[in-house]
Amino acid sequence: MHVPGDYATIQGALSAGMTSLCVSGGTYDENIIGGPSAPVTIVGSGAQATLVNAFNWRGPGDLTLSDVTVENGFVVQSGTTVLAQDCTLTLPPNTNNPNGEQVTLEAEGSLLGGGIELSHCDLSGGSLATVYVDGISVNRISIHDSVFHGVAAQAIQVQGVANVSIINNTLSAVPSGIILSSSGGSGPMVMAVTANVITGMGVTGGSGLGLSSNDAPGGSATITGNTFSNFETGLELDLSGNMVPFSVSYDGNTISDDATGVIVNLKTPDATKLEHSGNTYTGNTNNFGGAAQPD
Repeated sequence: MHVPGDYATIQGALSAGMTSLCVSGGTYDENIIGGPSAPVTIVGSGAQATLVNAFNWRGPGDLTLSDVTVENGFVVQSGTTVLAQDCTLTLPPNTNNPNGEQVTLEAEGSLLGGGIELSHCDLSGGSLATVYVDGISVNRISIHDSVFHGVAAQAIQVQGVANVSIINNTLSAVPSGIILSSSGGSGPMVMAVTANVITGMGVTGGSGLGLSSNDAPGGSATITGNTFSNFETGLELDLSGNMVPFSVSYDGNTISDDATGVIVNLKTPDATKLEHSGNTYTGNTNNFGGAAQPD
């Protein structure tokens, strides 16, 4: 089905039970809330051409969205799977998304299950965070080959999500990069952060973090081949609350021009397997803090 050829609006087509939409270029002043129970595919005419006001997706079907710009926030409020590819997602400063939060992409709600994947997207804005996802809402998130810029606070915050994959993204001039924590989760977590270039806004008087990973209820975290530069702390591993087995490795990263390159906090060493090798440290005021050691 074509919009506006067959249906005047995107939501009108979805409300009529349509599951596959081709959306022409134009500005659609709509807040898209959901459609049929079957999976839905919405394809725009290019992110520069097809502009949609906002999404407040409640399913019940899964959603694949491509070649669209969402101008005023994207909220997922269901246990469905949402894939956004070749999209631009943004939220102007000091503006609320459809859920009333200053977050560009937010997973909100109490329906466990589903997941979020961002592929080849351009993300910006959000005065509190650009991406915020918690494990109460979804059990997996994948962000890859995407670009973050114009970030006001932290680019990515993920809490308690069982499976996290953040690969080959560029985060430019961000106050803080990636914040991973177990809060909200109840089971083992598997986290992979690989081949990202994460650049901060400088070390003077700031508390910015390139990547912060803290207490997890078991599982593993691998941090490999990334660049963390121009932060107060390039890489922070706060494992002081871990009381169950948790494996962390950081290998082959470039950590440069930070006030402190790596900080590690351990409370129960027997509960944490920590490995590191092949990291490069250049231009940091201090390479190591806490229990961090040279490779």
